[in-house]
Amino acid sequence: MYEAFNKIKKEKQNKIINSAMEEFSKYGYEKASTNNIVANANISKGLLFHYFSNKQGLFDFLINYSFEVMINEINEKVNWEEMDIFDRLKEIFMIKMKVSRKYPRIFHFFNIMLEYKSVEEIMKEERVSNLLSKIYFQDIDYTKFMEDIDPVKALNIIKWTFEKYGDENLKKFQTDGLIDFDKISTEIDEYIDILRLAFYR
Repeated sequence: MYEAFNKIKKEKQNKIINSAMEEFSKYGYEKASTNNIVANANISKGLLFHYFSNKQGLFDFLINYSFEVMINEINEKVNWEEMDIFDRLKEIFMIKMKVSRKYPRIFHFFNIMLEYKSVEEIMKEERVSNLLSKIYFQDIDYTKFMEDIDPVKALNIIKWTFEKYGDENLKKFQTDGLIDFDKISTEIDEYIDILRLAFYR
């Protein structure tokens, strides 16, 4: 479907992808301008439409591509033999940060996408549901949790902590363009230590 686009150099692909993600993230689908996208990507509008047919085609491509990139990175780079949920989620968090360095607006684009596609629709996608099941249930040792702790509620608190921390770091990245991975790793470990004390035996 995107044969012409897939044939061009990866560097040029990423320039177009990042330009489009930035435009949609700033203005949403309706107000996003293909004129701005082609200007920032340094290509002609005719070429953009040759690759994607129209603005809707580009938007649909970005939705699929964003999921594909994130799912592939997690599947390929996570140590699936790790049985501790905290260590697994930290690893996934760091992978996401590295992806955002390559595609700075990818998570903002996910937020825009939710205006057009419900969480329920996304969760029904097999590739998404399979990955989430793999993350939270494949070989994770839930016996580490205290007996009187509800693992589902504990997981929600853990996820909210990672999500909030991730949002704050993405805002910093948008401001100064830098991600201090060592600092992030150390700070996550500090949060994990507190959460382990709260939930583990």
